[in-house]
Parts: sequence; structure tokens; C-alpha cells
Amino acid sequence: MFPTIECDRGVYYTAAYNGNIGNTCYTPNKSYRVVNKTKRWTQEARITTPADKRIRGTLGVFFDDNKLTDNTDWSYLQPAAGFIYPRAANLGPAAFPTDPNNPGVRPVKVGFFNDVKRRDKQFAVYGEASFDIIEDKLTATGGFRYYNEKASINGSSQTSFATGGRGIYNPVTGTYSPAAIPPTTYGVSANLNQLYANASPATYDGVLWKANLTYKFGNSLVYATYSDGFRPGGFNRRPCRVPSAICPTPADFVRLGTYVPDKVANYEIGGKFSLLDRKLQINLAAYQINWTDVQMTVFDQNISNQTFTTNLIDAKIKGVEGDMTLRASPGLTFNGAFSYNDTAVKNLLRNTQVLRPVGSPLALSPKFQFNIRMNYQWEMASGLRPFVNLSMRYVGKRWSDVIDNVDIRYQGSNPTLGYAAATPVLYNGVLVRPGDVIAPLPVAQEMAPYTTFNMALGASKDDWRIELFADNLTDKRAELYTSANDGERRVTVNRPRTIGLRISYKMQ
Repeated sequence: MFPTIECDRGVYYTAAYNGNIGNTCYTPNKSYRVVNKTKRWTQEARITTPADKRIRGTLGVFFDDNKLTDNTDWSYLQPAAGFIYPRAANLGPAAFPTDPNNPGVRPVKVGFFNDVKRRDKQFAVYGEASFDIIEDKLTATGGFRYYNEKASINGSSQTSFATGGRGIYNPVTGTYSPAAIPPTTYGVSANLNQLYANASPATYDGVLWKANLTYKFGNSLVYATYSDGFRPGGFNRRPCRVPSAICPTPADFVRLGTYVPDKVANYEIGGKFSLLDRKLQINLAAYQINWTDVQMTVFDQNISNQTFTTNLIDAKIKGVEGDMTLRASPGLTFNGAFSYNDTAVKNLLRNTQVLRPVGSPLALSPKFQFNIRMNYQWEMASGLRPFVNLSMRYVGKRWSDVIDNVDIRYQGSNPTLGYAAATPVLYNGVLVRPGDVIAPLPVAQEMAPYTTFNMALGASKDDWRIELFADNLTDKRAELYTSANDGERRVTVNRPRTIGLRISYKMQ
């Protein structure tokens, strides 16, 4: 695609501006400037007893204070599209409803900007102790972690959209008339101090547990483990507009704008086996993971024209994985690894219209994948060490997402932007009326399995190494990721067949 084209295909709420969805192209004169600053203070202290004692352990405390400021200015003029006109500079500090990070005056082309502060504070106390029930044979380990997290957000978003003066679309001629009175100042799009007044800061705390039992025999061992894990909760900058059909009150904004920690409970058994006089190493593990309140990033045009994070599902993962190393001779080594995962959505926590049904697999999780590799190296009388390396990788089919967005309803625009329903419009050639269901491509796309092969041969001597390699020998176009969440199917593929020569020298 040439960089001279910029179109709104697939973004249906543009009908509020131009009345014809997916067929309007504009001059690509947009730019944006991002200034993010992070200030972080982390402290940790721990006490550890001698590791050679029958009873041993660690006790510690952890503290982290992370401050992030986000200033993003979007600069673009689109009078032909009915919005973003040349605008007088804002009033500086007097224009902010909150204490700003950057109180400076924005350039006239900045039609929208964020001035947002985030802060995450974490405090934790943790400990772990091990006891040799049978010395050098059977060991029991237990541990805990108490966490207390405080997340906050404040600041504002401002835009010339909110000050009126949008252009007028003529459905007969299909042309636009610029606004009679273009906007000249900013309006507050989101006052986060006000909207999150009763929610920020949010505090989350809890205790995570760990238990492990290990039995050693010879050069091998088997084990059983239970462990907890979590990710911190937080806030979205703007999941919806207040008031709107989706968020009529600030309480609805908070409901969509906050997300709580998601947690995992992991049950695992496994073993590490050293066989054939340590020529063969096999590691195996079987596990079940119960995942609750899964945090997911959503782009749902029924709710917002921006992505936001929310707790969408509960899930369960059952799997087996392993790896093997065989030293068949002093110069010949085989390596391999595999995993089998049965993943499933167990519970839907939000609107089922945009989610795949219970029992669907998790995103980007193939049921089966494996890789194998052979490396052969020998040494000649001259000291030259030639080598050959061959490898193969297989990845099974998988789904790109658990979100479908198959029931988007046309309301003249994104309902969260607060515009009145428009007259019937064309959506990629199909006439739709307010309330009609628009069915773009589902976000969840099934990606085909693929197999790739790599090869390398070369030689080394002393500190020199030369290698001729060929990656993706069969020139396979493997789908690494597929997305269709804005009505266009986009596929990210692996690199094509790549052949090259590497020469390296190790400096002493």
C-alpha cells in the first residue's frame, strides 16, 4: 500500500462524519508526539539461612513505587472529513480541569491530547522454607507471598471534537461542507479525576501460596508442585463516554474502566531423568492451570473506539510438555521438545455477544507443537572443527482471539461518542440503518498449522567461526498472527527463506 492513501474502511462510526462507511480516503497528514516519563523506586531486603542445613529458608520484603506520566499530542487537520480544523492555541494551565503534567500551550494543529498520570505501588512480604525429610532424597518446600497493591490514575483528555462545529454531509451529492463555525478551543473529553473520584486509588491484596515435594534417586528426580500467581489490576484511560448509551452514569464508566487482578492456581507433577550414563536427559511435566478473571484487551466498537482492558473470562489449561537431549556420540547430539495443551474458556464474565462460546480454546494456543534438532561436529587433525546443524519446528492450528465482535449494531456512530443516530448509510456497499447488525470479519481467525526447516553448516578454529545458514528452507509463509478486529483481515507471517553467511571472531 502506498503511503499516500489513508482510509476509514472497517471503522463504522465514521458514518457520523461522512455518511458512507468504509469508502472515504483522506490526505495522510497526521502525526503525533509522545512524551512518556517513568520514575521508579524499588527496595528489597531478605534474610537467607545457610543452604547446606537440613532446614533452610528465606524471608524478605519488597516495595515498588512506579510513576508514569503520559503526554501524547495528535496533530492533524481534516476539514474535508468534517473535523479537526485549524484551531487557536489552548489557554495553557487555565484550560486543564486537573493538575497537568505539561501545562504548556499546544500547537494549533493538535486536535486531541492526553495528559495522564498513573501510579502503582506494591508492597510484599514473602518467605520460603525447605526441609529434608530424608537427607539427599526427599525434600518438602513451602512458601507464601503477601501482596498489597495500590493503583491510581488521574489527569484528562482534551479535544476539539468536543467544542462543536462539525462539518455537514450531503447524502444526495455525497460531498462535505465544512462547519460554518469551526471549533477554536479544546473541550474536556475525559476528566479522570472526576470520573474515578470514588475508585482511584484502588487497593488489591491477598496471599499467594506454594508447596513442593521432591524425591531424588540417582541422577534423577520426580516432583509435585502447587503454586499461585497473579497480575496487578488497574485502570483504563477511557473505555466509554459519559453520558452515553453504554455508560449513562459515572458508575458505568468505573465498571468498564477498572480491572481487577487475574490469578492462576497451578498443579504440576514431573520428573527430570538422567539415563544411559547421562547420555540421555529427559524432562517431563504434566499440569493443570485454573485461570480466573482473565485480563484481556478488547476492541469492541459497540462500546468504544479505543482498546481497553477488562476481566472477560475464566479459563482452564491442561497440558503435558517435555524435552530430550541425546548425546549419541562425542560429536552427535539430538535435541527435541514438545507440548500438548488442552485450553478452554470455562466462564464468560462479560457480554457474550462479543465472545466465543464456553469450551473454545484460548488465543494463540496450539494443541500440539514440537521441534527437533540435530548437531554433528567433529575435529580434524589440523584443529579445524566442521559442523552441520539441521532443525525442524511444527506448530499446530490455533485461534487468534476469543473475541468475535459478530454483533456490532450500527447507531450512526460509536455510541460512546454521544452523537445522534444518522440516516441509513452504506457499509462497504451494503445499506444499513440505525439498529441494524453489522457483521464484519470475526476477530477470532483460525490459523493453519505450519512446519519450518532450518540448516547451517560451517567450521570453527581457535577464535574464528564461519557459518553458512539457510532459515525457512521451504519458504513457508506461516501465519504467526491474524487480526480482523476493524473489518480488515491482516496477517503477520514469518520471514521468507533467508540464506546468509556469518563470520565471527572471539576477542580474548
